[in-house]
Amino acid sequence: MRWWLAAMLLLVVATALRAPFFFNPDYHVDEEFYALVADRMWHGALPYVDIWDRKPIGLFLIYAATRPFSGATLIGAQIAGLLSAWATAMLIWIMARRHIAPALALLPATLYLFWLGVFGGFNAQSPVFYNLPMTLAALLCLRAGDASDPRKVDRLGYAAMLLVGLAIQIKYTAVAEGLFFGLWLIWQRFSRDRSVRDLAVSAILWAFLALMPTLLASLAYASLGHWQAFAEANFTSIFLRGRLEPNFLTQLEAFIALAGLPLFAVALAALVGHVGVQRPRHRDRWFVFGWVVSALLGFMAIGNFYDHYALPLLPVLLFASARLFGAPAPGAVLFLILAGWASLWWPPKPTSSNDRSRASISHLTEEAKPYLRYGPLFVWDGPSILYVTTNATPPTRFAYPDHLSNIVEKDALGVDPRAEMARILAQRPAVIISASRKIIPRYNPVTSAMIRRALARDYVAIDRRTEGWGYRDYILNIRRDLVRDPPARF
Repeated sequence: MRWWLAAMLLLVVATALRAPFFFNPDYHVDEEFYALVADRMWHGALPYVDIWDRKPIGLFLIYAATRPFSGATLIGAQIAGLLSAWATAMLIWIMARRHIAPALALLPATLYLFWLGVFGGFNAQSPVFYNLPMTLAALLCLRAGDASDPRKVDRLGYAAMLLVGLAIQIKYTAVAEGLFFGLWLIWQRFSRDRSVRDLAVSAILWAFLALMPTLLASLAYASLGHWQAFAEANFTSIFLRGRLEPNFLTQLEAFIALAGLPLFAVALAALVGHVGVQRPRHRDRWFVFGWVVSALLGFMAIGNFYDHYALPLLPVLLFASARLFGAPAPGAVLFLILAGWASLWWPPKPTSSNDRSRASISHLTEEAKPYLRYGPLFVWDGPSILYVTTNATPPTRFAYPDHLSNIVEKDALGVDPRAEMARILAQRPAVIISASRKIIPRYNPVTSAMIRRALARDYVAIDRRTEGWGYRDYILNIRRDLVRDPPARF
């Protein structure tokens, strides 16, 4: 099979699966916040200083690059996510061809596109982007294993570790896989040339390239006088977060285990089968084992679990499983089973949920705008994309609703949430967005009590709109002195 035909087929599948979610401004609270950060960057804001989060700067740069194409939606990032998912699937196809026929290698590559939807990857979550450089780095490491010339191992290693560095600046958990790739390259280099000196030089250069994007980001912030803000957000805050509620965490772990069970089982069976693999690809089995283990370590590194944390497991699990698709009939049956199972976990009714999201965000935007001349907008619990659609400047650098509302974050922000909430309320927001029910496991009791008192005393709820997926309503609260004729009901 020609590469261009495989590319076309995978692009068609990727587009068919992901296009129904296009133009949804409220697909996921994470992604709309990344879009808000990108929007504020275009207004001159500096991440971590003027608007706070702990994600690496590379992720925000991707969103910033796509921001001019998005308008009041996330379409630029969504198209970038589509292209990234498609390119990653192409790399899985190339890697799977090491063990099975090109036509059959399309099966695990296509499954990658299917399984992204199981763990929240049908839009523009960070792993959708960093899976691409990590998978390309893995392919280069495999080719380093094929090379007989130590100088070729060096060259492939330079490219692979630079890609690892780029991935780390999209999501820091890529460090675990990157460390294994580095160890693999050292092994390959040493097995071809026993010179300790040459090996040390190569290893130092590889490590430098993997760290270089993070070092450049650090130096940029240091040169601006904001090293401390950068370091706290990127390196220390994650260790100060609290644990999710045990019951909530158990539910998330159970979902990942249940939803991923068939793929995990197939990958395990393939790994057991890899023990008996003979030449010419016998080295792949050790690489596969190491990549699986390192990906699992990255998955477990943070402690708290969300569904999208499982997305980085998909490339390695599908590559590990490739040999099981090598016979046409059994491979087709296995493909249908895994694809059918994946479809059971996709987001329901994307067209209607997208329509509802667009209508709700549009309505809330138009309702809120006339009041914003009298004070700021504050999204306490709701869609942060409203800051973008109303062209409003957040009244706090902690504009991601969870940062002030979630008990998990109370010690991880570098500020006292009570004091920050008091500062926001002292600005007398003209509009506060709240929700009919919480999605996070537990509100911060201090800040939630402050917002409840403020809403009861100083605000009137004038409207509510259903969130796109139908789980809850967003409530539009207007400062009482701005409402001439308060509604009896809404």
